[in-house]
Amino acid sequence: MVVRETDVGIEAFLGDHQGFTAILKHRYSDFIVHEVRLDGSVVKLDNLQEPERHIPDKQEAWKCLKEILSEETVTQLSRILVANEIESLKLPTEDDKQRRKSIHDALKAFPVSTETTTNGDGSKSIVLFTKKSRGDDLSGSVNRKRRRNTDFPKGAYTSFILYKENTDTNEAISRMSAMLRTSPKHFFFAGTKDKRAVTSQEMRIKGFGPSRLAALNKGLRSGQIAVGNFSTAQLSEPLLLGHLSGNHFTILLRGVDESTTPATISKAVRSLKEAGFINYFGLQRFGGGCNPTHKVGIQLLAGNIRKAVEMILEPLDPSLGDPNASINPKRAETNKALAEYLAGKISALDAVEKIPQWMNVERAILSSYAQKGAEKDHRRAFGALPYTLRLMYMHAVQSYIWNNMATARVKEGRLDFAEEGDLVYDDGGGDSETNPEASEQDDKVVRSVRKVTAEEAGAN
Repeated sequence: MVVRETDVGIEAFLGDHQGFTAILKHRYSDFIVHEVRLDGSVVKLDNLQEPERHIPDKQEAWKCLKEILSEETVTQLSRILVANEIESLKLPTEDDKQRRKSIHDALKAFPVSTETTTNGDGSKSIVLFTKKSRGDDLSGSVNRKRRRNTDFPKGAYTSFILYKENTDTNEAISRMSAMLRTSPKHFFFAGTKDKRAVTSQEMRIKGFGPSRLAALNKGLRSGQIAVGNFSTAQLSEPLLLGHLSGNHFTILLRGVDESTTPATISKAVRSLKEAGFINYFGLQRFGGGCNPTHKVGIQLLAGNIRKAVEMILEPLDPSLGDPNASINPKRAETNKALAEYLAGKISALDAVEKIPQWMNVERAILSSYAQKGAEKDHRRAFGALPYTLRLMYMHAVQSYIWNNMATARVKEGRLDFAEEGDLVYDDGGGDSETNPEASEQDDKVVRSVRKVTAEEAGAN
């Protein structure tokens, strides 16, 4: 299905001036988006370098370790740090988080990797091993797989800026997660950005530090995706959807009709400045798949999880929007695999093998179905998607309702005054309701909102 503005409630205009037609996003560089944080600062990528880290010299490190650890443990440490007699070592239990951090920091002076592991009784220990070590399982809880991020706490978050050109937000996340060998679920952001555009937005990732993120730039598509402006602080909270002030747009319109006069354009611009515009949720909120995201969300709200998942998997036919559109052979093969799976002709395991890596949504669902005993576990399949994506289907329903309500208010001429039940910014009068999620953001300016009462509406 090709989603048009009228399909999602975008039907009204505020100005009464003569309009004009033009081409929007003729080139993706015609549409530039910078996210605006809650504190009003504009997100811009201007530094690709990893922040400098303080690495203690060995003399300083040994002094710190001797102050924290027992003499016996220090002797064992010398076997791996000095004599190279062993390749791995598990330190005694240490449940003090600050002391563990001090040990980790001191060991950065040596050519070893470290990680904190949880013992069977719930206590914490530090395991260190040399670069050539394969990381044998010393504790029963240390992952035997290749350690990929031992220099950063698993529960901490790093903030960074994602810059992308002509790339979908989820596609960019899929590429980064594949390079880091982690799940897309570990990425958090305040909102998706247009695909056909040049966009900059803040993100947070769980369990990875600046050094690993900075290395991504070598493998990401040159000039199209980049990351930088890494935070030096280890953050304790993710970035949640909606935790932004807005977006700053720079837009270039091309192909303005030749009959359009400068006076017409001037009137339109003046109307925009004086009357404003209806703050509709744009088409990108409703996705670019076969089925709009709000329709998937409606199925979820109705409890039809199987139907919702099937709608997500349904392949997109580009000829629906353009009869002359061509489809490349790889995409045709992918569409065929999805259609055959939905028709019950092939298994989920067979289908996922034919889906490219960048289609992380479809792969996550099919991989879940491919697990033994989970062939019909639709709730689990939907749960395999990143939390932010699952939430976006619900947000799309809210956006659809908002668009239609806004259109109705405009068409009925009910814009001059707030009505009972409307949400307005609190000016200090009346009972306010602060957004509980936003209020948890430290160092952010949070404005309270409240409902308009019947008495206030009647006084207008």
